[in-house]
Amino acid sequence: MYDLKAFSTETLAESLANDYTTPSEVRDKNHFDYFLGYLIALDANTIIVEPDYVSKDYLHDYVSYYSLCHEKYPKTCKRVHFFSLPFSVQDFETWVNNGIPSVDIRNSYLGFIVVRPIPNTVIGFTILKTYQYSTGFGQRNYWGIKQYSIHLFGVELKLNSLAFQEQDSVVSACATAAIWSMLHGAAARSANTVLLKSPSEITRDAGNSSDGSRVFPNKGGLDGITFIFWGVAHSAKSFSNLKRKNFTSVTPLKLALKPFILELNDSAFALVLLLSKKFRMLSK
Repeated sequence: MYDLKAFSTETLAESLANDYTTPSEVRDKNHFDYFLGYLIALDANTIIVEPDYVSKDYLHDYVSYYSLCHEKYPKTCKRVHFFSLPFSVQDFETWVNNGIPSVDIRNSYLGFIVVRPIPNTVIGFTILKTYQYSTGFGQRNYWGIKQYSIHLFGVELKLNSLAFQEQDSVVSACATAAIWSMLHGAAARSANTVLLKSPSEITRDAGNSSDGSRVFPNKGGLDGITFIFWGVAHSAKSFSNLKRKNFTSVTPLKLALKPFILELNDSAFALVLLLSKKFRMLSK
């Protein structure tokens, strides 16, 4: 079972909605505005909605928190795929079954967004094709990306990107989401020294906050700076690879929600700092 749609503002909102979040509520999200503009820039023309998708990261979060809620949240997601070429159901099924479509579906693949079955914070594991160029800047280069293998109804697709997902403010805060993305990039450039973990696993590794409150629901806040350090450390197989570095000056640059990445050593560890209005410096 799947659903094929022509790409538009309306069909994107419908595809990213779930039983707890209406298309209208999806359109009110900043994430929607960004994804809409991004996918238009990539010339998206076709959407494939894959229902009952098992997302490993969400499944970990489901076991850690959502399965224990009074509300009976589903444990499966849906995965929304994007293509730059328009094609029909017949074209798609011919490609999946025989690998010989009338249009070049494989090379038009733009990536996917996993839609979590929870209220409001619906954006789960996301991989999208990077921009190819920018007027006035020439060819863009991305050092932090890795190659992902994506399987769609038995067809393997490959895409160079870096995973993203929205913080859900329950099992993960903004710092958690930043670490999660960073680990995907670091793991690709390390010799099995960085472990990929779900948001809930990163939060648990960070432990309780300084005021002794419980891990879930996660509050975020200024403890996120300490939280990040321990989250990265616990995501390594060995503490011996983690080296401290002097941080003498960092300019806040009004980056309330953007990650500032500082490499810690040659093993491609990185410390992701979320700069807030109350920016706190790290020192030796």
